[in-house]
Amino acid sequence: MTDNTVAGLAALQQRFARWALGQTEEVDFVGLIEGPGLWVHRNTVRLTLGDALGDLFPVTRQVVGDDFFLRAAKDFLRQEPPRAATLLHWGGGYPAFLEQYAPAADLPYLPDLARLEWRRHLALHGPEATPLTAADLAALPPEQADDVTLCLHPTAHLLVSDWPVLDLWQAHQTENGLDRLTFARGRQEILIVRPHAMVELYALPAGGSGFLAALDQGLAAAIAAAMVEHPTFDAGALLGLALSQGWFRSPVPETGAE
Repeated sequence: MTDNTVAGLAALQQRFARWALGQTEEVDFVGLIEGPGLWVHRNTVRLTLGDALGDLFPVTRQVVGDDFFLRAAKDFLRQEPPRAATLLHWGGGYPAFLEQYAPAADLPYLPDLARLEWRRHLALHGPEATPLTAADLAALPPEQADDVTLCLHPTAHLLVSDWPVLDLWQAHQTENGLDRLTFARGRQEILIVRPHAMVELYALPAGGSGFLAALDQGLAAAIAAAMVEHPTFDAGALLGLALSQGWFRSPVPETGAE
């Protein structure tokens, strides 16, 4: 096989891929690839990838319905097709796509709902790590307590939304959850983490996300920063919950380096 033949085959494959993904409507395979099977293959590719996206964003799909979701999936596919054989990392751009997607303009909470589901997916497939415990902290010398730095578990992801998207997501997990849901615009801070086998999602108190994110700068600094914006913030209560549920990784990162 000559270099020209190899290059020609590669170009044909690229054209076919663009057509199958809906990035072009031009069919220029006459004499090379023909027949109704082409269209069957194209539809199968697009439907399969649309369903794969639906598996990543099941509640987003439930909220908008199958028809809307699959149309949006086809439009997203044209803009951001898979770049690897595995679909594990495909779909991360979908929340940002929804922000610019005109048919979703009347659903301003939808991008953050999708962000919640994508970060849940990342947590599910994130790296394993032993969680930090209260006993680990108790073993530190008292003089190090204020300067200790805590790092969130590697599966942890924070999300701050102008909408209670965690409440919406949770309502879709039970049969009658939507009957009890009161959904209105309002800030919600969320932690998604998988310290053990299951991904857990938590609604944080106001200031909680900033506090957790700042803990790698030191406990005292994180408390001070949270109290500036939220004077009633209870750092002790959130820290106790975090330690009991494994939100931090172990061991405690090095502190007070000389």
